[in-house]
Amino acid sequence: MKQKTLIFHIGCGSGFFSEYLGMVFALAYCKIHNIEFKLYSKDANFAYRKGWTDFFEPFCEEVDENFHSVYNMRIPFPSLAKMMYKKIVRKISIPSWFWKKYSWWYAKVFLTAPFYKRKYHFDYYTHDLWNKIQKFSKHNTITIHKFLTATWKFNAETLKEITYITEKLNLPDVFIGTQIRAGDKATEAQLIEFSVYMEKIKSLNTYIFDLFILTDDYRIIAEIRDSYPEYRIFTLCNEEANGYENSKFQRMDKETKRRELIKLFASIEILWKSELLVASLNANPSLFLYHRQHPNAHWIDYKSESISKRI
Repeated sequence: MKQKTLIFHIGCGSGFFSEYLGMVFALAYCKIHNIEFKLYSKDANFAYRKGWTDFFEPFCEEVDENFHSVYNMRIPFPSLAKMMYKKIVRKISIPSWFWKKYSWWYAKVFLTAPFYKRKYHFDYYTHDLWNKIQKFSKHNTITIHKFLTATWKFNAETLKEITYITEKLNLPDVFIGTQIRAGDKATEAQLIEFSVYMEKIKSLNTYIFDLFILTDDYRIIAEIRDSYPEYRIFTLCNEEANGYENSKFQRMDKETKRRELIKLFASIEILWKSELLVASLNANPSLFLYHRQHPNAHWIDYKSESISKRI
C-alpha cells in the first residue's frame, strides 16, 4: 500500500514554541503511523528569508508551493453540526465570524483543496490530522522527546549569535532558571504570581542565589529584585518590555522579529543549562523544556496556585 503524506504548515499564526511543538507532535504522529512528513515554512510567521532553515538545520523535505498559505491551515474549521449542537444543547450562540467564513471555507475544502492534493500527490493538510495529533501528543511524551531532539538543531549562524549573547551575559557556572509568563497569555490561561515561583525556588534550594529569568515583562524583574534582594538576577528581558503580545510581534519588521527570536532561543538554551528549573506548563517555552526533559525541573500547576492579577 502506498505510503500517505502530510504537508505540515508551520508558522500559521501562533507563537514560535506553540508552532514548533505542534510540528514535533505531528512528526512523531507521522512516524508512528507510517505517514511521510513534509514541511511548508515559506510563509512562517517567524521566517526571515526561507522559513525553518533561517534558524535551524533541515531535517526533512520541504515544499514551497504558495497554495499552502491559503489552504493548509493548522486548526480545522468547526463543522456546522458541531456549532448547531452547541447552540441547541449547550445554549451557546454561534459567533458571527462562523457565518461569514462558512460558505467560503467549505467551498475551499470540498472543491479547491482536493485539487491541489491530487496535483502535488499528498494526502493530508495540517488541519486534516490536527485533532488526532493533539490527542496523540498527550500520551506519547517519550516518543515526542526523541523527535524534539532530532529537530532542535540550530544552524551555524544562529548558534554563533546565541553563543555571543550567552557569553556577554556572564552567567556563573551554576544557577537557577525560571520562566514567568505575562502578556497575552492571560487570554488563554490564568497567570501565576511571581512570588509562587520564588517561594518554590526557596523551598528547593539553600545554596544557589544566582537566578536567570525568562520573562516578557520587566516589571517582574524589578519586583523580584525588590522583594528577594538575596538573589542576583540575570535576564535578557528589555527594560521597556511590558508583556508579550503575539499580534504585536507579528507586526514587527523581519529584522526586529529575528533579533527577538534569537534572544528567545538564547534564553531557552540558558534555561536548559540551569542547575535547577522552576516553571509552569501553561507557557509553551516551559512546555518545550518539559518535552526536552530538563534533568532537574519542578513544575508549578497554575490550577492550584496563587493567581496573578497582572494584566
